[in-house]
Amino acid sequence: MSKDESTVNLNYSELFGKIVSNGELDGAITSFLYYMFPKELFIRALSLLESSDMFIYVYDGATDTTDSAHEKDTTVTSFQEPQQQHFSQDTMVLNKYLPLLYDDGDLQYRLIVRSDNVHETPIYVDIENWICSCSEFSEIMASSVNAGCDLKSEFLSVLEDLNEFSEDKFGQIDAHSLSMQKYVNHKKLLCTHLLAYSIVLKSNERVLKYYVKETRNVILIPISSIDEWLKLHINVLGHK
Repeated sequence: MSKDESTVNLNYSELFGKIVSNGELDGAITSFLYYMFPKELFIRALSLLESSDMFIYVYDGATDTTDSAHEKDTTVTSFQEPQQQHFSQDTMVLNKYLPLLYDDGDLQYRLIVRSDNVHETPIYVDIENWICSCSEFSEIMASSVNAGCDLKSEFLSVLEDLNEFSEDKFGQIDAHSLSMQKYVNHKKLLCTHLLAYSIVLKSNERVLKYYVKETRNVILIPISSIDEWLKLHINVLGHK
């Protein structure tokens, strides 16, 4: 049996949710997942999760009531040196936003990875549409385009039979559709950044809490000012 055949029915998001047990990483689960991904990709994703280079910006327009928001959210315009900023990682803030990241509500968030080179633009990750601005992702796409591949058939699978629907959130796009499920073929289109963010955001809240609240290696930054939210898009997302 080939590797693809043996793992086709795996629920990756469920497995991701089991990597944290009793407040620490489960060695058996991490070892198992290591073999599910090529070229030590899973280990690189875990290293990224421990690097303090991953940022989750959340926008809460409901609290944008005073000019003080402009003073608090200065991280966007000086992103290159985040270690010098005073990030909002207090317990009350985390307790408020962490559950909302798993809710299907209207909370807006943006995923950023700081570059190793402070003079380079940070990497932007759009996990909902399965897009990353990194060179690893771009090279995969460019190779497929140069080979004349049909990108839709190469990277996307569509399930229209309700009996085939899966609860796996890993690689799923357009998740709000009730008539079909769309999955990206992560065996062909995946990078370290998409995998790392999938581990914390496409598993369960326990894993997200572990990295954001307990180890504090993934940094959550609330933005309450619409001006600063727009600056994030202009200064980071607008310069890929």
